[in-house]
Amino acid sequence: MNQIKPIGSILLWGLYLVLFYLLYLLMKPFLYPILWAGILTVIFSPIYRKLLTLTKHRETLAASITMILIVLIVIIPSGFVITLLISEIIDFAKKITTETNIDITKLSEHPIVIDILKRLEQSFHISLDELKTTFSEKLKDLGILIITKAEKILLDLPSGFVNFFITFFTSFFLFRDGKTFGNLLKNLIPLSKTELDYYFDNLKKVVYATFIGVLLTAFIQGLIAFISFFFIGIRSSLLLGLMVSIASLVPVVGSALVWVPLAIYLIATGLFLKGILVILVGVFFISLVDNFVRPIFLHQYLSLHLLLTFFSLFGGIKAFGIIGIFLGPIIISVFIGSCMFYQNYRQHQEKNLTDITG
Repeated sequence: MNQIKPIGSILLWGLYLVLFYLLYLLMKPFLYPILWAGILTVIFSPIYRKLLTLTKHRETLAASITMILIVLIVIIPSGFVITLLISEIIDFAKKITTETNIDITKLSEHPIVIDILKRLEQSFHISLDELKTTFSEKLKDLGILIITKAEKILLDLPSGFVNFFITFFTSFFLFRDGKTFGNLLKNLIPLSKTELDYYFDNLKKVVYATFIGVLLTAFIQGLIAFISFFFIGIRSSLLLGLMVSIASLVPVVGSALVWVPLAIYLIATGLFLKGILVILVGVFFISLVDNFVRPIFLHQYLSLHLLLTFFSLFGGIKAFGIIGIFLGPIIISVFIGSCMFYQNYRQHQEKNLTDITG
């Protein structure tokens, strides 16, 4: 067989690079839906395998039933609850600035607020009237900001329908033909069977651990909110705790989508102490759960260093959005695995060299 000349090899690799770049441009608009489809497939693969056995290995039927279950159990309830939650928060924030029984300007007459304003007046030589006006305006601006952000999330839900359809469509074929796709991918990747098995097993482990971590964090945040609100003396504390659990799954804002408007409402209606307690609970307990429980859980489950786990979660969210919750730990785990394989390769090469020279 004739060997490829160096110039031919360079041109061939150049052609591959161009083709890979063109393929990337082609798939770029669909990367996030495809990644979500992959994550859904990994999470619900045990259900699919169980259905595959029950349907006597009818792959299309098993995949179809799995997708129907995902829609009924996850998609429809989540969409309904999130829409309802955001709508309630919008109404909640509007009450702060529009309802007649809520007068924000009265807040500046509260004894504690007057004491704070006087101290600020003495420190910065600003008139008390200016501070009162600024304080009231900023509180109103915060209410308007909550409304704006919540409405944006609500308006963005219909626009995500196309991405949802792509995710749904891709998930179906990943369930049905996942084994074929997996074997094809394994044949194309220039790695040994040991390395491939490690990476694929580790990927599944990271996805499962992250999924469980997300649910565990949401449950703990909701529980803390319920107990705290109950002892603070807030009505409907159980419902608010449930809302905190659901809101914790919303990107960026998370549980603050519930407890911030609640605190503003309490302060604006004259329940200053309760509002401050809600803020303290929200900042130092509810939000800290998201920042520490999930990294600690992944640290224990995946045997990653706690600092790496922390950066993988928050770096992933900052770089990729909500899907970064999964991508961050996956990237870190794959990187560490690559370093381990490279270290083993070097040790093997050094051993061979020692055997030859020895």
